[in-house]
Amino acid sequence: MKDALLAIENLSVSFHMGKRTTKAVENVSLYLEKGETLGLVGESGSGKTVTAMSILRLLPGSAVYPSGAIYFNGKDCLGMDEEDLRKIRGNRISVVFQQPMTSLNPLHRIGKQIRETLFLHQAISHTQADQKALAWLDRVGLKNPATKLTAFPHQLSGGERQRVMIAMALINEPDILIADEPTTALDVTVQAQILDLIQDLQKELGMAILFITHDLGILKKIADRVAVMKEGQIVETNVPDLIFKAPAHPYTRHLIDSEPRGGPDPVGDGDQTLLEVSGLKVWFPIQKGILRRTVGHVKAVDGISFTLKRGHTLGIVGESGSGKTTAGFAILKLNNSMGKILLGENSLNDMASAEIRELRKRMQIIFRTPWQPEPQDVRGANHRRGPVHTRPRPQPGTGGGKDHGGHGKSRAGPGGPGPLSQ
Repeated sequence: MKDALLAIENLSVSFHMGKRTTKAVENVSLYLEKGETLGLVGESGSGKTVTAMSILRLLPGSAVYPSGAIYFNGKDCLGMDEEDLRKIRGNRISVVFQQPMTSLNPLHRIGKQIRETLFLHQAISHTQADQKALAWLDRVGLKNPATKLTAFPHQLSGGERQRVMIAMALINEPDILIADEPTTALDVTVQAQILDLIQDLQKELGMAILFITHDLGILKKIADRVAVMKEGQIVETNVPDLIFKAPAHPYTRHLIDSEPRGGPDPVGDGDQTLLEVSGLKVWFPIQKGILRRTVGHVKAVDGISFTLKRGHTLGIVGESGSGKTTAGFAILKLNNSMGKILLGENSLNDMASAEIRELRKRMQIIFRTPWQPEPQDVRGANHRRGPVHTRPRPQPGTGGGKDHGGHGKSRAGPGGPGPLSQ
């Protein structure tokens, strides 16, 4: 196994927290050959990411390695000095993380962040770096790549940000790509595009991929081998066909059987209407020039109508940037909007902010990434969707969401305008 491109042998990882030691990974052994895709699957907290981040020693200082070795091209990464390891990070081995918004610097434009990756590992001029960055943004399928180079991360949709991360990870043409749940936060349409993109670039560059996920269905499509992880240990490794048709470990069977099944509970046609939305619109102004004149609008939500009855579930589905989240925020009066919103007998459009606050206990939201503040909140108090009293500001680590459903790209940068008011 040591002769493989990457070999992990009997790796154990623990974390020291005061007097307490927590075992995260125990005696894990894996290998990865050139051009191969190895899927690493398991539930949250099983040790997948800890294992992968150990390869480049990206774990916090509280991490220790009681046993094991990680060989890349025959050299032990755990025994390398920091200078040698820096030559590998982002160059020979690259990582695409699950949440691009937390990996990209919100204060720097996309072009600068891509150029930095090149300057660290290549003797290249500023002009050459710009040309290469532009070529890679085009290569990963971003529309108008020249415009994206000068954009800030918050001005891109979730799918666009993930494409930028893939470009940054692959621009130095690495031997290994570690993809840490790169599609979990994306909708199904963009997810399929990203998976196809990764596979196409793998064939083109001949690189190996360690693909981390909790979704066995994805690995069925892309993996050459699958390793199943539970409570810090590898419980089974095999080719996808045998993993799905004849799983050897009970936990693997449990993962396969955990796919959602069934349908919604039946509800009556005469149930009470709780929410009625009619002609809902949220438009974001496009402002240009020194005087920031409005020259047009991004119509994030443009005249949608629906009703929601007690006990019913209404699904709103669409690809990244289609306006789903923006519509949800508008219904909760977290966005300024036009149209009619009725909660029972209460017309939210006609209510003062103090009155709406009284109704908030009847209207709640679960954000996609609860620990991540929204990008517009990071950018400062001069950029909000409306008066501050209409929306409680998320506390660090407790609130957030998407940037206007991906429609923030109409903004010129930090401190840009909010949506059209009523």
